[in-house]
Amino acid sequence: MTGREAAKIVLKIFASKHVRPGHMIMHGALERAFLMPEGKNVADLETGINWGIDQGWFEWVGDGLQLKRPGDVAMGQFGWH
Repeated sequence: MTGREAAKIVLKIFASKHVRPGHMIMHGALERAFLMPEGKNVADLETGINWGIDQGWFEWVGDGLQLKRPGDVAMGQFGWH
C-alpha cells in the first residue's frame, strides 16, 4: 500500500467520524479503525499518516491526529463530505 492510499484511508476515517478541521482522533481509535477490516497493518497506517502530514492534511497534537484545512479540502475532492 502506498502512502497516498493509506492517507486516503485515514481521511476516510476522519470523514466517517465527521471530524472537522482543528479536531482530532486519538491514535488508538485511529489505529483500530484503520486495521478493520483485516488486511492492513500498523506500518501502512504510519506510512499514510506521514504522507498526509507531508501534504499538510494532518498534524500530531499530543496523542491525537488533528485534521487540518488541506485535509478537509481533500475529503471534499474525494466526495466524502
